[in-house]
Amino acid sequence: MRIKLISEERALKLEYGEAHLAIRAGVKPIGPDNIVKHLLPVQFGMYAHKNYVKEMGKIQSSDDISRHKYVLNTSIPIMSMHKWIADNIPLNNVVFKSSNHVALEKAVIDGNPQVNINRIIYYQT
Repeated sequence: MRIKLISEERALKLEYGEAHLAIRAGVKPIGPDNIVKHLLPVQFGMYAHKNYVKEMGKIQSSDDISRHKYVLNTSIPIMSMHKWIADNIPLNNVVFKSSNHVALEKAVIDGNPQVNINRIIYYQT
């Protein structure tokens, strides 16, 4: 068996042979030829460098969200997460956006603010 990982934000067209198996997060595909199975839950978390927490403190309640600065992952395909960000984080508080995990990690380690990234929870059945 040979596995090739293709990371795309768009839904691959299985009917055209773009992939034989697709693992995706987000809206459930509605194509008639798709067989869809739930794979695993995805959780999101906010993480900050210890120096940022020393200076700004931790988020203790929803009232604290607007006083912090954020680094955002733009490649999160889950629309409910985009909605939560739009509804809760003031645009002026977003100081850096990227789809590159290395750039996001570096931004946080270099002393920039909190980063919102997805965290996949693995479990055995």
